[in-house]
Amino acid sequence: MRNSFYPGLVFCVALALTSCDSPQVAEEAGPADIAKPNAVIDPAGIRLPSVDDKTGQLVEFGTARKPALAAITAHLEQTGINGKNEECGAGPMEFVTIGDLTLNFQGDKFVGWLLDGYEPDLKTPEGVGVGAIKETIVARMPIVIQADSTLGIEFQSDRGGQGSIGGFLSASDSNGAIESMYGGTNCFFR
Repeated sequence: MRNSFYPGLVFCVALALTSCDSPQVAEEAGPADIAKPNAVIDPAGIRLPSVDDKTGQLVEFGTARKPALAAITAHLEQTGINGKNEECGAGPMEFVTIGDLTLNFQGDKFVGWLLDGYEPDLKTPEGVGVGAIKETIVARMPIVIQADSTLGIEFQSDRGGQGSIGGFLSASDSNGAIESMYGGTNCFFR
């Protein structure tokens, strides 16, 4: 019995050592494995990049509701929750909320966006998003603090003819973080 045990043990050890030296075969990445680029919150709307096109499609403010909503929800692969407010400072407004992103519509046109969280993960063209620290924001894009804002520590980043991106900070010092960002027309009561 002892003689049959050792040859079996030797075979198992040899097999284990052989498998350690065998080369690993790498799997090729298929189309489903390629990460889709994130949409970008833009002063003129929402930019939906494609994998093979660096500029992608800009869903501009003023775009009709149906195609704007179809393009954005298809890219984000999420549906939204509808809402409306008849008493907005900018006039009656309808909303579609997708996670922490709110799309604003007036007169059947896409007119603005508000991002007040991390889902979906959206950033400005400079890579600034919710949670960014003021020190980082200032290094990447020019901002001006709105001294007369009644809504909190509000900032604006003017983009000339393209519009502006605004937002709210948790504190006015260099450690203040972005709590929310917006572009276009929003339902703020000032």
